[in-house]
Amino acid sequence: FHGKSVMVTVATGGGTGETIPMLIRLPAFNDELRLHDRMLGLGDIALPGLCVSFLKRYDLVTHKHWRHGYFIWGLFGYGVGLAACFVLLYLMQTGQPALMTLVPGVLTPTFILAIRRKELARMWDPEAYDGLNPMGSQSQAGVELNSQVCGDRDPIL
Repeated sequence: FHGKSVMVTVATGGGTGETIPMLIRLPAFNDELRLHDRMLGLGDIALPGLCVSFLKRYDLVTHKHWRHGYFIWGLFGYGVGLAACFVLLYLMQTGQPALMTLVPGVLTPTFILAIRRKELARMWDPEAYDGLNPMGSQSQAGVELNSQVCGDRDPIL
């Protein structure tokens, strides 16, 4: 690609004028003429967004207050990852894959909290809260699942 970033060439259509289905262009700092926009693609928003939405659902299902849940830390990590991405763009002066900083930004606080709270296995086990309504009520399948999973212990919710 003659010294150009493959990622940038694909995202901008490689001279065809076509761009990927969703490409957000952000103005670069100190660029009054807007000659060098920063680009954020669909995957940079959707993939970490799915993880953050999973964290919100987990917080709802486990009835965690927003201050003690995972969602707020996932959002914070996304912000830190996005800031780190912009720092890398500034330092390297070439396109960088945002997922390289966004995914660790979201997953690092999630894993640290889950390990400290001893909830990591439960968080990633879909059977642990399958059939439960995030708004608090349980379906009959959820009640049966809780009795199977928990036995004599306290139910998950």
